[in-house]
Amino acid sequence: MTFPFLKGNQQMEAWIKKVISKVNEYGADISVLPEYAWGKKPIKIEEIKNILDTLPKHPPLVFGTGIIKENGKIHNMAIVVNTENEIQLIPKFSPMAHERERGIKGKENVKIFETQKGIRYGVVICADLWQYMTIKRLTSVGIDILIVPAMTVTLPNHEYYAKFQWYSLTLTRSREFVIPIVVSDHPGLENVTTGFASSIVDPSVKNEKIKRLEDFFVLPNRDGIVQGELDFDKIKNYREYRKREGMLNN
Repeated sequence: MTFPFLKGNQQMEAWIKKVISKVNEYGADISVLPEYAWGKKPIKIEEIKNILDTLPKHPPLVFGTGIIKENGKIHNMAIVVNTENEIQLIPKFSPMAHERERGIKGKENVKIFETQKGIRYGVVICADLWQYMTIKRLTSVGIDILIVPAMTVTLPNHEYYAKFQWYSLTLTRSREFVIPIVVSDHPGLENVTTGFASSIVDPSVKNEKIKRLEDFFVLPNRDGIVQGELDFDKIKNYREYRKREGMLNN
């Protein structure tokens, strides 16, 4: 399940509570917010912890990303919160040029997380999905699903270009590694255009209804929320088939 942008620090608590209510309404096993969901100004872990203390019970959350200082360096970090409100941070490996100009450093940190139902997931941030070896390292340690907070910034009037480029990338990575992928994309701002390519893709999908690229994906509803179910046994069987046929070696 993915959600739209949190509208700035002042509204964080209200928006997060709204997110949690939706998570519980849908009965989600995990929920994801986009890259820069917390804005582009540095935030403190204490701010997040104070908000978490006010929340009702919830499944694991990938709270998009925020700008966080660590050992004197600033990173764009995904904020992973488990059911006990414990926080772990995942840095972006491949900052964009505009991020590097702001002093944001890249850092590889391959961690595996697990839901209450034993679903193992990895997290990469936006442009990291272009890094083949990063995804290969994650899939080689046995994740069941890949989570991608994103902000697909593009030129004005290029939103469909960005959307379909990201659909293509997501589908390619999902099929080549036989891994389901969840992308939670930023819907953009007043002066920022994105592709808003939020989606869930299942690599085992194969049926006669597929007539166009979008048919491979679960896409946002009218509220901008993507909600879908995955059959991990079916995906595992498809992965084993690909290995037997010599079309997968990791």
